[in-house]
Amino acid sequence: MRCLALLRQHLRDVNNMNGSEKPYVEDFAQALQSEIMRQVRDVYSPVVIDHWQNPRNWGIMGDADGYGKIAGPCDDTMEISIKIRDGKIVKCTWDTDGCGTTIACASIASEIAVGKTIAEARKINQQVMLEYCGGLPKENEHCALLAANTLQSAIDDYLAKAAKNNELLAQSSQN
Repeated sequence: MRCLALLRQHLRDVNNMNGSEKPYVEDFAQALQSEIMRQVRDVYSPVVIDHWQNPRNWGIMGDADGYGKIAGPCDDTMEISIKIRDGKIVKCTWDTDGCGTTIACASIASEIAVGKTIAEARKINQQVMLEYCGGLPKENEHCALLAANTLQSAIDDYLAKAAKNNELLAQSSQN
């Protein structure tokens, strides 16, 4: 609510402003940004804010071993790609058209997954994500679910490809 009050006051002030008062606009923008960040810090953990402002592993691999893409209940879409070596996830990248919380959750999921075996990564669910995030507001918990489910979809894709490759290998060795 404080941001809205600041914006209303600013709009009144801008209507009365002449050219020499332009630095006031910059001061207002700084004050508004500071107020927004104060409100964000009241709601989100430092981990979520850090991953939102400094996302890790953003982008989709062209040579992924597994790929998943899911649309969430709020119409955010998330993609996750994974690279597997010796049964472990060695690289996990993502992309989303979602909000800051969705960005943070995708970034967090990518960091949690790297270094895990497939069996360990299978345990990454919404609850694991929420714990790592330090909790999320109720209205944003679906972002953690979207990240966990998209990671699981990428793992499913990898396992399906691996099963098909194993089947092809078995057939070729019989011939």
